[in-house]
Order: sequence, then C-alpha cells, then structure tokens
Amino acid sequence: MRELLKFERKKISMQRVMVKQLLFVLVYVIAMLIVIKNNIFNINQTEAFRQSYYVYIFINVFMIFFSAKLIYDDFNAGSYKLLLSMGFERKKIFLTKLVALFLVFLCLGACISTITIISGFVLDIEMNITLVKDILSFAVFNVISMGALILLSSLIVLYTKKEKYGIGLCLFLYILSAIGGGLHLTLLAKFSYIKYSLINAMYLSSQYVNGTLNRYTNMTTLELVVLNLAYISIIFCAYLFTSRKAIS
Repeated sequence: MRELLKFERKKISMQRVMVKQLLFVLVYVIAMLIVIKNNIFNINQTEAFRQSYYVYIFINVFMIFFSAKLIYDDFNAGSYKLLLSMGFERKKIFLTKLVALFLVFLCLGACISTITIISGFVLDIEMNITLVKDILSFAVFNVISMGALILLSSLIVLYTKKEKYGIGLCLFLYILSAIGGGLHLTLLAKFSYIKYSLINAMYLSSQYVNGTLNRYTNMTTLELVVLNLAYISIIFCAYLFTSRKAIS
C-alpha cells in the first residue's frame, strides 16, 4: 500500500487547485480575524468566530468535487488496469484512494485550524483554551459530518464511472442541507424518522457550534456522531463491494 500511496501523493501534488484552495483559505481566515479584531460589523467575538467557520463550506464543496475526480481520473487514464497488471490487489488500490482522500481532507482541516489559531495570536485576539478547543473540535466534527457524503460521491463514480453523477447528487444533498432548513423542519414535524436521514446527520458540525440546533435535529450531538459513523460504515462497505467489479 505504501507504493500506492506514493502514486496517489504524486498525482495530488500535481494538481494546482490544491494550492489555490489553501491560498483562498488563508486569505479568508485572516480577513475574518481582522474583522474580529477591529469589530467591523459590531458583533461579539464568539459570533464572529462562528462566521469564520463558513470557510468550511468551500472546503466541503471542494472535497465533493475532489473525491469524484480522484476516482474518475484513473478510469479515464486507464491507471486502474495498469496497477492491476503490476500486481497490486484490487482491494488495496481502492482502499488507498480513500486513505489519500481523507488525508487531504484532514490536512485541509488542520491547515484551517492552525492558520486560525496562529493568526488569532498574531493579531492579539483573546484566544483562550475554550476557543482553541472549539476551533479544533469543529474541524473534527466537520470531517465526520462530511465523511459519508464524500464516500457516497466516490461510490457513485465507482459504480457509474461518471464523474458528474457523483458530483451532482452529493452537491445537491449538501446544498439541500445548507439552505433547505424550512423543508427539513416541515418533514421532520410530519415524519419523525427523517431525523435518521443523511441530511440530518450532516448538521453535526453546525449543532456543535449552535447548541440550540438539537431542537431542530431532534438528536443530541453524540447521537449525530453515531448516526454519521453508521452511514460511513454502510457506504464504506458498499464501496468495497462495488470495487470488486469496478474494473472489467
């Protein structure tokens, strides 16, 4: 698997979009911290930091595109057949894809957290232990809440061999979770089992920031973590099963 990871790392490092994404994150976070420091919009520091979490929206959308592209590009280039001909196991090839994918996601989250914390100290913003803990915890919860959707995007591309299907469906679900609050609340009021839906599970990171959302999701933060892990496990198993017949 080490050789496969090197192969994935080399391909990822050649994508300039990663550098552009990190530069955008850097600019956005520093801009938000300057706003916090100077109280430009006349909001308290806690609320201002909540606004800075919106940078994760761009990261999450990027990861939906990236997960689909990571799987599709090797179909398009014929790399899967080449790797199989070199003696690599089919299972390890596709597991390595997921490892590389989530390493990128974790690195982006770590970069955002590190930039936020360091910039906060540099700009002389009051950074207490609680605030640092919240920044780090949000990054972890964001990975958990997006894990199933990113896996789903990979699974769809693996099954259909069409990049647009994975991106289209998962982007639709993500947008629906972001702006479809009224519809979700209406459905939840009529059908209690809606709280077990993937969209409801994706509110995990938002509920961590805004504790009052448990009235909206009808679940505690711990229950949302368990629900997300259940979806991740199910989709991961489906991914492994589909990978057995993905290359003909």
